[in-house]
Amino acid sequence: MTKCFFWGAALSILAGAASAQSLSVADLQAKIDAELSKGNEYVELLNDPDPARALKAMELMLESGDDVLVKAALDYGIYSPDKNVRNLAIKSFLDTSPRLEIQFDGKKADRADLERVIGSLYGLNPNEDGYAVTTLDIEGYDSDANCYIMKNRIANSSCLLKIVGEVVQYRSTDQRWYEMEFLDSGALTAATIQSYNVRAEVKVTIPLR
Repeated sequence: MTKCFFWGAALSILAGAASAQSLSVADLQAKIDAELSKGNEYVELLNDPDPARALKAMELMLESGDDVLVKAALDYGIYSPDKNVRNLAIKSFLDTSPRLEIQFDGKKADRADLERVIGSLYGLNPNEDGYAVTTLDIEGYDSDANCYIMKNRIANSSCLLKIVGEVVQYRSTDQRWYEMEFLDSGALTAATIQSYNVRAEVKVTIPLR
């Protein structure tokens, strides 16, 4: 009898403590609504019908240093149909000195030409399907050359990407600049690169997210 009374009293105390500390369903719903409305407010700023206000909102969010705001602004900007907005987001992303993955697809190229093109600077050996991947660190922006500098184990620091107006350009191993297209997947791509007078049909893809 004593034991039953003891356990019953203990369970009552624990239940009371739990109910006192737990959020009610209404409280939890209110918190969820508050968080969602907060996110919607950011989206509304970025979707302002005035393009100038929307662009300024993205700029301020990117400069805020707040990881949540920066990610929201980058996701919005990179997928924006407006090239100016998208390029601002890409520029802001490159300004963080990211490590980029560079994908080479040379399945349509002559094997010997392909090896010379992607091996001359990157030291890569494509697989049997003509595919190779490397990573490059963006070290910063060269204001004199107006380009973003990369460095890898083969080359010294040199230009890799630059933004000219609405266009993002990629510098290949032949030191020529190639215009890149933006893919719906959130990547930049360029095709047909050349090295030391060897031309090979190689698609270069750089995922941004």
